[in-house]
Amino acid sequence: MKSEYNKGYVKLWRSIAQKQWWNEWKTSRLMIVILLNANWEDRICDGIEVKRGQLLTSYKALAKMSGLSVQEIRTALKHLEATHDI
Repeated sequence: MKSEYNKGYVKLWRSIAQKQWWNEWKTSRLMIVILLNANWEDRICDGIEVKRGQLLTSYKALAKMSGLSVQEIRTALKHLEATHDI
């Protein structure tokens, strides 16, 4: 059975390829995983309000979704935070 997250689409601007981290494949992969899994509507998850565009997750869950290690996730998140993309 398919999850509701497997439906729909994500609008991706071509300008994402101009980001300084774009050629770092691990960071690019993580950003796409985040975009694909972010909430598309406000919802309550485990008693926490998670708004549209936000993602409630963990390093371990991101590693499983992306195929990267937890350390690679931490490094990629630092790149995305430094450029204010997340």
